[in-house]
Amino acid sequence: MNRVLAFVLVAVLGGGAFADEPVSSDAELKAQVKQLLENQKALMERLETVEDELATYRKAAARPSAPFGLPRSEPVAMMPSEPIGMEGGQPVLEPMGRRAKNGWYLSVAGGIQDRNRSREDFLTFIDWDDHGWQFHGAVGHRFNENFRLEIESGVMENDVDTLSANDGAGGQLIAPGSGSATVATLMMNLYLEYPIDITDEFTLVPYVGGGFGGLKSYLDDATNETVEPFGFVFQGDSKVALANQLIAGVSYPITEHLEVFAHYRYINSDKLFFFIEDVPTPPAYVGPTDSEWNGGEFGIRWTF
Repeated sequence: MNRVLAFVLVAVLGGGAFADEPVSSDAELKAQVKQLLENQKALMERLETVEDELATYRKAAARPSAPFGLPRSEPVAMMPSEPIGMEGGQPVLEPMGRRAKNGWYLSVAGGIQDRNRSREDFLTFIDWDDHGWQFHGAVGHRFNENFRLEIESGVMENDVDTLSANDGAGGQLIAPGSGSATVATLMMNLYLEYPIDITDEFTLVPYVGGGFGGLKSYLDDATNETVEPFGFVFQGDSKVALANQLIAGVSYPITEHLEVFAHYRYINSDKLFFFIEDVPTPPAYVGPTDSEWNGGEFGIRWTF
């Protein structure tokens, strides 16, 4: 029975080489069966290898031939699941320095300024003490890292140094003066900013801007001390005059909300009209033909 089983097994598995040789014992039969099983395992492994090679060949045959008879290149590696420059579906940006947030902000600034000579005519003018003070506050909106727009209100004050007046007879009265002038401003400003990344943690933002609006001046006992006993005193407020300004400076964002800055400011206004009563002539409108201020300020800006 064992011999018949072996013969059938050899015939089925292709082991015909063993069929012509008689098996002398059960041990030899078991050895032959073991050998047949090992041969079967080797054939199955070879069959899997052939199937893999056949699949590779079919894929290669399915690719279009390279143009102009050039050899076909190897398959290109599959693209990454995320596009280049993306990570987790978000853009991967190059490292850069700090940036202030876009949006609404408040700023305050203060410093000193010098007011140029205020001339009404050849005989009448006021020279001002050096270094009057100024204070400005603004509310604005930063649209992006390059543009922002704001509404600004400010106050400036200067003391009288010298006052020259017309004596009414064609002469000129020049003498030390006293009193002061306070100016209130309201401007709309537009700024152009350009961030410069010194390092990943240190950014400077130079900016230039300009604005237009109006200002109003208030005279407080401005007088020529020589004629003061006779009542020659300028007291009162002016009409609103058109004004414009230029600003240039640099800011440093400490955080995305808080910035510190310093800038230069130049302001120019049209003629200021004052209605003066306490003068040795009939009441009349007087005032400088134009006015100019130059100064510097330090300030802070908070973005919400």
